[in-house]
Amino acid sequence: MRQDSTTDLVYEYRQEPRKKALIHAFVSDRANSTDLKCVIRDISRSGCRIASSYIEHLPRIIEIFPVGFDKPLTGRIVWRNSKVAGIEFLSAAEVAAYDREKVKAKPDPRSAKPAGFFTRLQSFASLYRSAGQKKRAENAAQEQQREFGKRVLRGLRNPLAALKNLLVLLLGDTIRPIPKRAKSVIQAAHENAKKAETLVEEGLRVQNIESGQLPCNPLPLDIAELVENALLTNTGHAAKYGVRFELNKDAGKAMVNADAMRMDDVLAYMLAHAAKSSPAGETVTLALTREDGAIRILVSDRGMGSLAGPGESDNLELGFDICRAILDKHGSSLQTETRAGTGTAVWFELPEIK
Repeated sequence: MRQDSTTDLVYEYRQEPRKKALIHAFVSDRANSTDLKCVIRDISRSGCRIASSYIEHLPRIIEIFPVGFDKPLTGRIVWRNSKVAGIEFLSAAEVAAYDREKVKAKPDPRSAKPAGFFTRLQSFASLYRSAGQKKRAENAAQEQQREFGKRVLRGLRNPLAALKNLLVLLLGDTIRPIPKRAKSVIQAAHENAKKAETLVEEGLRVQNIESGQLPCNPLPLDIAELVENALLTNTGHAAKYGVRFELNKDAGKAMVNADAMRMDDVLAYMLAHAAKSSPAGETVTLALTREDGAIRILVSDRGMGSLAGPGESDNLELGFDICRAILDKHGSSLQTETRAGTGTAVWFELPEIK
């Protein structure tokens, strides 16, 4: 077969007829770096005719992967136009001879041509696959770290519970009378065991939220009503640290898409942090305002920074991790601002719905 040099007509001198076909396939270069869709229009033992939008950019030696076939068909493009190409199948010996000639050939770097479309497409596809593989490897590593963290935290649950129960028995003189001086030490150990147990439970919650195992179902709700209830249910924090909670609600009714239970958790952590960070006698303000189509929930204190002890500061950090994970599920984020002499403000925003 040959192509006339003066026309676009193709003259074929095949003695073997081809059967019409409509076989979907992928065509690639010998390196299999890029798979492009094509359709086999007709086929025989010696060759076939393919149609594709990328005919002009294919190399001369190609491999065709018909859908459902285990092995590719290696062939040489004998003729082509913008949409169709005639392919002559190559035997294993012809493919090996072609590979040997390709190895022997040493192109002159000075005569090198700029990379064509197919080469650029190969390079882009290779970079895309590499980035995808790297991302999948990072996700797998993060998932392994989360699973390891969960196993460690679950393993700590029972020993901590047993230790706490033993300390309760000792404090109650159930086993044997304990000297007064030793009781104070056991009481401190009991408090630390309770803090450690809280850290374990909250650590598991963070892991569950990040892995998507803790359900979060945002629904339309009045966040103003939720804020009022949160202020009432968390007055225990105010009493514990000797501060006063104050509500500043200028937005009136404010409808947002949010999970009420998860928002309760976020507000509880924000109010607890503010109470622990404020000196006794100060006021913690919970404010609800409108900001450019969004509802802002802000908690501000008048402290000079966190006044919590080491164990409590760990609880606060884990609490903020939980807040960030929950807000991320709502498409929001936790913002903080600390100013000397005025205290700390912690807030987040949710889009308002009408």
